Amino acid sequence: MAALDLSDASRSGKTVQATVVRRRKDGELLDVQVITVPLLVAGDLIGAFSMYEDITERRRAERKLQAAEAKYRALVEQLPAITYTAESGANGRWSYVSPQIHSI
Repeated sequence: MAALDLSDASRSGKTVQATVVRRRKDGELLDVQVITVPLLVAGDLIGAFSMYEDITERRRAERKLQAAEAKYRALVEQLPAITYTAESGANGRWSYVSPQIHSI
């Protein structure tokens, strides 16, 4: 969402929250979360307040976690033995069972 789109939405009286990519002055791209809120005085729109939060590191960590999970899942699903995980306790439920169980 472009900055102008956020401004237009807040001018229409809407609060907008979005995750966008922005470029710093040095050219580096950042993942940011933006919240734009219209400013009203006595019912009249007098402006908007926007707050940007740099979430680049969080997004990078999320992407690394997703890649690790995909790699782990691919590895487990290719094992010849049935692999499973279960919750502990007497009523433990299986939270994952590899696809090999369907070939038995």
